[in-house]
Amino acid sequence: MKICLAIIAILILSALGVSPERAFANPSSFAPEFETGIDTMGTFGNNYFLQTVVARGNVHVDGYAAEDNAATMLGGAEAKTNDYRRLMIDQHQFVSTLTWMLGYAYYRSGGQDALGDQVDDESHAFKLGVAWDVARAFDVTLAAAYQIIPVENYSQGYGELRMGYTFSLAEKPMHEEIVGDDAEAFYLRQQQRENEVALPAKDTYPNVRVGGNFVFTHQDKSPTTSGRSAGAGLTSDVTLNQAGSGPDLTFALNSKLRFRFEMLLYYYDNNPQTFLSENTTIGETRPRAGLAIADIEDTTPLLLTFPYRSFTEEVTIDLTPTTRIDAALQQSTYFATTGYPLTNSVGGVISQKLSTKLRIGGALDLTNSTSYSELVGGFSLGYDL
Repeated sequence: MKICLAIIAILILSALGVSPERAFANPSSFAPEFETGIDTMGTFGNNYFLQTVVARGNVHVDGYAAEDNAATMLGGAEAKTNDYRRLMIDQHQFVSTLTWMLGYAYYRSGGQDALGDQVDDESHAFKLGVAWDVARAFDVTLAAAYQIIPVENYSQGYGELRMGYTFSLAEKPMHEEIVGDDAEAFYLRQQQRENEVALPAKDTYPNVRVGGNFVFTHQDKSPTTSGRSAGAGLTSDVTLNQAGSGPDLTFALNSKLRFRFEMLLYYYDNNPQTFLSENTTIGETRPRAGLAIADIEDTTPLLLTFPYRSFTEEVTIDLTPTTRIDAALQQSTYFATTGYPLTNSVGGVISQKLSTKLRIGGALDLTNSTSYSELVGGFSLGYDL
């Protein structure tokens, strides 16, 4: 059956004056690349322990349409390693990267219950996220998480949407205009196009990314007979919904230096102070109360973070092609019943690629509020499969 269909297709193409070799040359092509890996991070602090494991994947697709020009002559390995030059020649640019992650975090913190006895809270958090980058200009991130503390009958669901568009601030290259419609002018213009490189916005410097963020959290607390909130007088389920939104601005000076500013304003369906007073000290010791330099792979539990505004300033420095430093300062204003209405957190993350497959890193976070100060550290390990 397949042979018959192929013969019929060849006869039709021949009747139309199209050679079978040209018709089946697949003038549109996609070159996908797949990456997968596993990352883990351990964080240790005063009376708590946090361990996360993340499985991640990346699918990168270049699309182009080959025409009767220099692009058809590139071919083979040379074409696959020269995407931007090929895309400039063809004028049909399609570059897309889809990143996904699935993470799990285990968190244990210590504290005292209403009777003064030592109680440990154990938390389990799960997170799924995807990020889509189109043409190295538009990007969107969607993530969802769920966290439970069984001993407290406490759970929360978390959703996050981030979108942004990158504009290039680089001056367009000037070149001599070639006029004429003869063969020599045609080939000179073709050679000029081959020598130019059409880089997308994120790969030209300086550039600026303008974006916006939206986060939503649903808190659910039921009565307990043990745990740190036992005996608080809670007789029925209580819930609290939290939403936050704000702008996100990133400025890339060059390929090695980037600055980011983010602001989030939060809204609640009812007074979070009432929700906190009904649950007393649940989650009072929180991991990384401020910084948690967030990305799609961050599975840091978000236990009981109830600010009504926060500001984050971050700088990323690529010291070498294999060494990166992230440093950030975050100021968060919390509701007074948390005991630390104003919290400042400064932290840094350094990562080093040991090989094409293995990465290591370290993190340090200093949090200072009106009622406490805390210095914590952690380590990370990543392996590309």
